Amino acid sequence: MSIMGISDPWILGAYIGCFLSVAFCVIYGLSRGKAVEAEEDAEDGS
Repeated sequence: MSIMGISDPWILGAYIGCFLSVAFCVIYGLSRGKAVEAEEDAEDGS
């Protein structure tokens, strides 16, 4: 079985894991950045 020229399932799993971790880090970073900005705006307003 060959998916995109990759015949070893462990290698394919590693690629999928890398893409998933990048997606998680980007989503986490964006959500965390928005929370910090909101917190800073709340401190400036008081």
